[in-house]
Amino acid sequence: MKGQVVKSSLKLNEIFVEKVEFKRSENFNKSANNELKFKFESSINEKDTNNYKVSIKVNISSGAAEELVINVIMCALFGFVFNEKLSNDIIKSMLEKNTLAIMYPYVRSYITNLSAQSGINPIILPTINISAMIDSQENSYNSIEK
Repeated sequence: MKGQVVKSSLKLNEIFVEKVEFKRSENFNKSANNELKFKFESSINEKDTNNYKVSIKVNISSGAAEELVINVIMCALFGFVFNEKLSNDIIKSMLEKNTLAIMYPYVRSYITNLSAQSGINPIILPTINISAMIDSQENSYNSIEK
């Protein structure tokens, strides 16, 4: 196995921003160390056989007054190219963990750029161990719908 290249059965076909909402009130102090609340959700929808739409929704808000609100929904279209038969458990794991792990850096970068170019201090989302998050919160955030 050493030195052997293993091709993934999972292929990212397209990634895009589906929706963005950015609201900033005049009272938002861009130079203050604002405490921001983050909410992260995901969903997986089967489009047709072996093709899935995966969505990540990130909500960022500042305090009770919500002087800053950022909502981003980023979607990706993934497909499976099977060179061998995979069990349903492996497919489910790849959908829940690998797709989100592939997408999260895109979302993180998008939000950093959006905030930096909007006249506020750049918001850098924390790195997340997607696999550990899903393992510890099994079925809390993810749903597979046909």
